[in-house]
Amino acid sequence: MHDVGYEAGVPEAMNSPLAVYLESWGNTAEPLAFGVTAPSQTDNRHWREVFARLQRRAVSPTAAYEYWQRLMVSGDVLEIVPQVSAPTLVMHCVGDALIPVAQGRFVADSIPGARFVELGGKDHFHWFENGDMVADETEDFLTGARPGVSRSQRVRTVLFTDLVGSTEVAARLGDARWRDVREDHDRLLHREVARSGGRVVETTGDGVLAEFDEPAAAVQCGLRACEAVRAMGLEMRAGVHTGMIELREDGISGIAVHIAARVLAVAGASEVLVTRTVKDLLAGFSLQFRSRGVQRFKGVQDDWEVFCAGSARPGRS
Repeated sequence: MHDVGYEAGVPEAMNSPLAVYLESWGNTAEPLAFGVTAPSQTDNRHWREVFARLQRRAVSPTAAYEYWQRLMVSGDVLEIVPQVSAPTLVMHCVGDALIPVAQGRFVADSIPGARFVELGGKDHFHWFENGDMVADETEDFLTGARPGVSRSQRVRTVLFTDLVGSTEVAARLGDARWRDVREDHDRLLHREVARSGGRVVETTGDGVLAEFDEPAAAVQCGLRACEAVRAMGLEMRAGVHTGMIELREDGISGIAVHIAARVLAVAGASEVLVTRTVKDLLAGFSLQFRSRGVQRFKGVQDDWEVFCAGSARPGRS
């Protein structure tokens, strides 16, 4: 927003010179503006890489610079803002380092009858810290009623893993050696889950239960883990499903967890099986899926078609 007649002025973070864009736009090590748009995720390698990839695929550094300069810095809408007559909801993060909250307040004050809601935290991108609040406020604004879904409920992708034939391997290796192997296996899985931006909810003895924001991250994590475990001389399998889960103090629950566990149970050695839900969500993604037929899971309604996931790169399963 142009600074003429507006005391908050142009945010300093928006005035980076072209040289900064040329150096940092799409840079995986530190993509431009990542530190001010999503400070809560600055230590999250997965989201830093995603942010850099989005920048590279969107526009060139020069085009990004021109966009910010012409539309965001030089654009002036002060005269037309008071003419907005539609019901308006303005939400702004109080600690936003990219666009000061004063700008949000100014916009709300300038639009007749606008509702202003301050969000907590520092992220400019609301989905990391304030996704639920934005959804709740939007629903209340549009319908006049708060949502009925509990804040403890989330749509997540669930990954279950399990070692194949672990009883036989334990008997062959002996207790002491098997304990060492399991510890190496657990460290490997925790590392792969963290690398993929997921969270290990619990260790299940011969595997893990983990949850992810993105289905692609969960599937790729399973594929990489299968390869790494095979290099240890073991075989692992995995089951993946996306759906509603319930967050609890001691872990997660819900139908999505049960379905992922059932999918795991029908997987073979070094297989990552997914439901059609996951496959459909990843349409066009660089993964291949081979149908393993329709399954009837105990305690779960309907029939479920499952698919074996694999990398689209030549020479990979």
